Amino acid sequence: MKVDLSGRTAVVTGAASGLGLAIAQALGRLGARVVLSDLQREAVAERAAELKHEGISALGVGGDAASEQDLANLVREAQAFSTNGGIDVVVNNAGMVSVSEPFTSGDVVDLPVEMWRRELDREVTTAFLVSKAAL
Repeated sequence: MKVDLSGRTAVVTGAASGLGLAIAQALGRLGARVVLSDLQREAVAERAAELKHEGISALGVGGDAASEQDLANLVREAQAFSTNGGIDVVVNNAGMVSVSEPFTSGDVVDLPVEMWRRELDREVTTAFLVSKAAL
């Protein structure tokens, strides 16, 4: 089955590197206009430029996926970049890895409840906020 995303606009969060970047690249190769978003503002702009060099229509928008203000800006930028003024695909890939307090360190029985709640907020609430802003 051939997938054609021509005329569609996709927003991918956490797209400055890794899986998010690979997803953005794959969507772009399928014809989507791709908006890459990441907390690493310079890196996401560089990745978008690299995708453009590959012939993919791409835009890098820096911002924090946990910030409603940054997400409102992301949606405005994506709508302006879109050929139809809308967002057709959202990939909630943004997440935070805490270097100072790794989530996976130690046994789960030793994991403080507050750390668990912080990780849930980072990983789950962020996806909710991105989806809410895009809708």
